[in-house]
Amino acid sequence: MKKTTLCIGAFLVLFLMFGVYTAQAQADLSAFDGKWVKGTLSTKNGYTATSLAPEKIANTKKQFYACMMVDPANADRISLSLYDKNGVYQNIGGYIDWQAGNNNDFVGLLILVQLGSGEQTAYVNAINGSFKSINGYGIYTTVGRFSTWDVLFSGKITERVPSGVAAVSCGY
Repeated sequence: MKKTTLCIGAFLVLFLMFGVYTAQAQADLSAFDGKWVKGTLSTKNGYTATSLAPEKIANTKKQFYACMMVDPANADRISLSLYDKNGVYQNIGGYIDWQAGNNNDFVGLLILVQLGSGEQTAYVNAINGSFKSINGYGIYTTVGRFSTWDVLFSGKITERVPSGVAAVSCGY
């Protein structure tokens, strides 16, 4: 009887240890609320196709300031709004959803949407206030047209922003 009880106790301890080890941490990205990221959004290797042969799309590179907002009720998502150096909204918005890691060093799923230009998706590594995309792509489809391209997103949290950007209300 003692051996059975001992075996059941050992099994329970191991089972509970395994359950704790595999439990995924919950992110709290609220420290990013109200912060500005100065960065670059680039597209490369793009093609567009209609009923004719595919055509290469010109590469683009945009400098931006992104306002980060974190809703306390949804603390594992950073909402983004992109502005130029004069504080003019660039009609690009989106979010970074925490996927794995901790609050200061994590991988997140980046989704950016610009009206009339499609959706851009990438995984982003965020470490100590720096963001860099991993394997990003963009897609735009309409009736009779399909476009796709590679996306490169990078940036760093900055305390110094131009006066036009500083005039924009940022944060939840």
